[in-house]
Amino acid sequence: MPMRAYRATVGYVGVHVGQNIWKWTGIFAAATVITGFVYGQLGRGAGILGDLAALFGCILGILVMVRSQVGFVPAHPLLTDEDDPSVTASARAVSPQP
Repeated sequence: MPMRAYRATVGYVGVHVGQNIWKWTGIFAAATVITGFVYGQLGRGAGILGDLAALFGCILGILVMVRSQVGFVPAHPLLTDEDDPSVTASARAVSPQP
C-alpha cells in the first residue's frame, strides 16, 4: 500500500487523538480506575469488568507511550512514495500526483 493512501486513511483519527491526547489519556485513566474499583468491590462474579479494566489500561498505556514521543525527531526521515524502493514505477504512474 503506498504511504500516501495509508496516511490519508489514518490521518483524521491520528490528528484528532494527537490534538486531544491529554483529554483521551484522562478519559481512559478514569475508565481504568472506575472499572478496576467496581471490579474489586464486586469480586470475581463481574468478570467482564476485569476485562474492561485491562483493556482500558492497555489503551491508557499506549496513549502514554504516544505522548512520550511528541517532539521526538527520528534519526532517519520518513520515506515518501518517490523515495520508497518498494513502490514500483508503474504504481507511481497510476497514483495521482498532488
